[in-house]
Amino acid sequence: MPPNPANSHEESWDYVLSKIEQYPETPYWVQWQSIVRPLISGCVHAGYSPLFRAGMSMHDIIFSTVQRYGLKPNELRVTMSITEEWAIKFRFGQGLKGIGVHEDVKIAPPEEAFVTLTRFLQQLWMESVSEPLPEILRSKPVN
Repeated sequence: MPPNPANSHEESWDYVLSKIEQYPETPYWVQWQSIVRPLISGCVHAGYSPLFRAGMSMHDIIFSTVQRYGLKPNELRVTMSITEEWAIKFRFGQGLKGIGVHEDVKIAPPEEAFVTLTRFLQQLWMESVSEPLPEILRSKPVN
C-alpha cells in the first residue's frame, strides 16, 4: 500500500476511508469492510478526526497523535484489527502487533467497538499529548 499522502489529521481519515473502499469485493473483504467502515465513519462523525491521525499497516488501522506520516517504534498508538471471529482487537502501546510493547489489549464485538475505541483514544491522548483531554472526548459516554 503506498504511503499515506495526507498532510492533516482529517485528510488521513479520508485517506483510510478511501483505501477501505478499494479492497476487493470478495466475501471476506466485504465482511471486513462492513465492520471497519462504519466504525471509522462514526469516529469522523463524532469529531475525532482533527485530534488523531489515522493510517493503515496492511489491513490494520492505526491511530496516533503525531502530526506527521510514519510512526517511530517508541511512539504510542492504538492499533485496530479484525479477528477470525469478526470481533475487533484493539491494542494500545508502542510498536505494531507482535512487535514492540502493547500495554493494553481488548477484543470487542462490533456493537461495542465505538465505546472501546473511544476509551483507547482517550488513553492515547492523555499519555501522548500535554494538553487536557478535549471536550469532544470527555463528553463521550464511556463505560
